[in-house]
Amino acid sequence: MGDFTSGLQIIDINGMETPSLYAGNIESNDISVNENIDIGNNLYVRNGANFGSGGLFTTGGISSGNLNIDQG
Repeated sequence: MGDFTSGLQIIDINGMETPSLYAGNIESNDISVNENIDIGNNLYVRNGANFGSGGLFTTGGISSGNLNIDQG
């Protein structure tokens, strides 16, 4: 914010809580989600993936390097 009298003022927002956000890109060191994530396209994981006691559910096959598990 600013005006011609006081000039440019910087307002520090230490944290922000918003119920809804649409953003083209997000970069973060750590993201925690308390409920669900709905991904509309692909999820790329460049390292490992850990799954809890609910396991991994897929409606398609699973493949990795030398391992291929199909729904045959």
